[in-house]
Amino acid sequence: MDLQIAEKAGFCFGVRRAIRMVEAALSGDRPVYSLGPVIHNPQVIKRLEKMGLRLASPPAPPLRNGSSRK
Repeated sequence: MDLQIAEKAGFCFGVRRAIRMVEAALSGDRPVYSLGPVIHNPQVIKRLEKMGLRLASPPAPPLRNGSSRK
């Protein structure tokens, strides 16, 4: 079996765009929250967290019968 390694590697357009959008939001003076990781790359998420990104847990899904959780 031949193993070929690509000359260049990197993120796709959508991932680069998402990272740029988060970095731009972090340059402001307001807290920035994300419902889960922005992308599936732990190293990048850790870097964004060091810049101030806060990961929030997604809200619980609604109950089937529409009643509230009390």
